[in-house]
Amino acid sequence: QALLDRGADKEAANNFGWTPLNSAAEKGHLKVVQALLDRGANKDAANENGWTPLNVAADEGHVEVVQALLDRGANKEAANKDGWTPIFSAAYHGQLEVVLALLDRGANKEATIKDGWTPLSIAAQNGHQQVVQALLDRGANMEAAEKDGWTPLNVAARNGHLEIVQVLLDRGANKEAAPNDGSTPLHFAIQQGHMEMVQVLLDRGANKDAANNDGWTPLNSAAKK
Repeated sequence: QALLDRGADKEAANNFGWTPLNSAAEKGHLKVVQALLDRGANKDAANENGWTPLNVAADEGHVEVVQALLDRGANKEAANKDGWTPIFSAAYHGQLEVVLALLDRGANKEATIKDGWTPLSIAAQNGHQQVVQALLDRGANMEAAEKDGWTPLNVAARNGHLEIVQVLLDRGANKEAAPNDGSTPLHFAIQQGHMEMVQVLLDRGANKDAANNDGWTPLNSAAKK
């Protein structure tokens, strides 16, 4: 406050493009963020990698800062150089309150990064069940596939996230969805040794004889293990 009162440059950026607002938002310093916004700081100033104050606050889970920036009209769809929007950043790290705040403000729940991953896909891969459920409750596409054809169910099965697999199956996710190599969630569960998940998929009617592009069935994969 004292520096601002003396006319300090509120847009001065360091060598990496971080302005005072970027830095305060990343650290969750709400009062500093509000003071800078009150003085007209650029709410969408991006650093050299394209991260805006809203994106860094979302990434770090600072929901009050996120709300303050949204209240001032910060761009909720601003993407960094890798295509990460604030909701994608929050979903990646399992920041449930931030995801909900952004959804409440109409953030695009299907926003994809450069290789096609959606917030739902990345939350499923990283095991963030509550974020997965929140996105599904708001109508996120549970069959959205990234560039290699991986759906949320595929990545959850591959990474052993049983509860997320069950949530997706309960919502009607395609249990035979296969990426470009033709492997189904059952293949991935077997390959990674997730035996409880194998049982769940079989109980839900997964095709036990489905062959991938190399002709491997789930039984072939199990025998190889």
